[in-house]
Amino acid sequence: MIKCVITIEENPETYCHQGEINSIFKHENDIVSAGSDGFIRFWETNIIDNSEPDDFGNFYLKPLSEIQIFTHEG
Repeated sequence: MIKCVITIEENPETYCHQGEINSIFKHENDIVSAGSDGFIRFWETNIIDNSEPDDFGNFYLKPLSEIQIFTHEG
């Protein structure tokens, strides 16, 4: 069951990654996601577990940190 859609900003098209999420796993107290946009992002598990959606089913969350491993230009 989907509880909510997590986006980075209050814009429903600003998802956690632009494009596909290629990998997602739990590491210690974080969720780690890697996407085809070239970013690896770290998310706090407790915040996600306790998230409550707004009236439109969205929850806004900024990553704890991120690493850009490449850009679209190369």
